[in-house]
Amino acid sequence: MPCPRTGVPLKAVNVGGITVDISETCGGVFFDHLELLYFDEKSERRGSVLADHLKQFQPPQLNLTQRIHCQKCVDIVMLRHYYSPNYNPKKVIEVDECLGCGGFWFDYGELEKSGSFSLQKPIETMQRKHSNKASFTAQSTEVTSNI
Repeated sequence: MPCPRTGVPLKAVNVGGITVDISETCGGVFFDHLELLYFDEKSERRGSVLADHLKQFQPPQLNLTQRIHCQKCVDIVMLRHYYSPNYNPKKVIEVDECLGCGGFWFDYGELEKSGSFSLQKPIETMQRKHSNKASFTAQSTEVTSNI
């Protein structure tokens, strides 16, 4: 799979028994559907180990405002969510989610910026949206047709 930012192939790495895809070019990481849950718990070391590993990759100048396509569902532009742990405006994280496969992309430093790795609330919200995609699509169509 190519990196959505640089186009360079991602490298599969094993972190505590979970395989994730990282970009050694830009320091980003792709989580397949539900993999992020294994990096969420404060007691889990996976999140801090992965964040430390990603620090070694200094990203080139990238346009982070540019929307990206999913690495797996190449025709889908990922949905961007903004999240701030503990509502701290200095730690805003942009989480890119694919509504096709449920994968997540974190750009360089975003995983570390999440601090405690307590992403449970946005993860639950995103999973609820993903699991209710058919319902959401029907509601969107209904709203669109009423405009």
